[in-house]
Formats: sequence, structure tokens, C-alpha cells
Amino acid sequence: ARGEKDKAKTLASIGMARETININVMGVLNTITPAMELMANKRHGQIAVMSSAASFIGGFPTFSSYPGSKAALRNLVDGLRPVLALRGVRLNLVCPGFIETEMIAGMKGLPMVMGVGECVEKI
Repeated sequence: ARGEKDKAKTLASIGMARETININVMGVLNTITPAMELMANKRHGQIAVMSSAASFIGGFPTFSSYPGSKAALRNLVDGLRPVLALRGVRLNLVCPGFIETEMIAGMKGLPMVMGVGECVEKI
């Protein structure tokens, strides 16, 4: 019975990882691709991609796909930036710190943790 529970948990984790990557990486790519094409044709524009400070930290034991997906965005932007620059398009990456949400509840030692209220004030 335990083996079946572990297998189910692993499959659920893989499903969550797939969903996270589809949203955080493919969603961004699907969104910025038409904008990149339009801006490159006009030889002018700027795109900002939202990543996370988590992209520098590595896997969270309870949600390992999140930092991996954000690191993928960092690498994607680093690769596309010089190509788009030749076409007059600026590509920027934003990596905010951690905001106290359910996702990070109970995680100790995270850098740059900010409460929601404090974050709203700064924006």
C-alpha cells in the first residue's frame, strides 16, 4: 500500500511540475513571441519577463519545479537578449524576492521575504 501511495504522490508531483513549466515557461514564451516579432519588425520595443529570486536558489523540497521554471526564463532571456538587441528590442528580466504566500509557508531561511502589505506599498 505504501508503494502505491508513493507512486501516486510521485505522479502527482510530475503532473504539478508539468503544469508549472507549461504556465511559467511556455506561457511566457507564447506571450512574448508575437510581441518580439512585432517589435523586431518595427526595430523598436521593450519586453519585461517576470522571473523570481527563486531562480537563483534551486529546488524547494515541496515545490521543486517552480525555481527550475523561473531559472529557465532567466536562461531564455539571457539567450534572446543579444539577438533582439540587434533588432532594436530590449528584453529585461525581473526577479522579485519572496512574498509571504501559501507557497513558501513554513520554509525557513529564504532571503528577501516580504509581507504582502509591504510589497504592495513598494509597488
